[in-house]
Amino acid sequence: MIYGYDDRTVNEHGLKQMRVVSICAKPIALRELAAFLVEAAAELESGPKHSSWHRHHGPELKQLLGCDVVVCNVE
Repeated sequence: MIYGYDDRTVNEHGLKQMRVVSICAKPIALRELAAFLVEAAAELESGPKHSSWHRHHGPELKQLLGCDVVVCNVE
């Protein structure tokens, strides 16, 4: 599971900027998350950059962590 303390709401959809994030997971889930982040970083570095770029991990990690994980472009 991923828990956190929010700092503020950043858009009209209720997205929160997090001040603290805690990842409570088994080693297999942490490895899946790490691999997903490395893969997303490589894709972001090598591909065209646009403000709507984002990637969701597949259902396996969602089941392991109990939530969806999304990586977004900061530009």
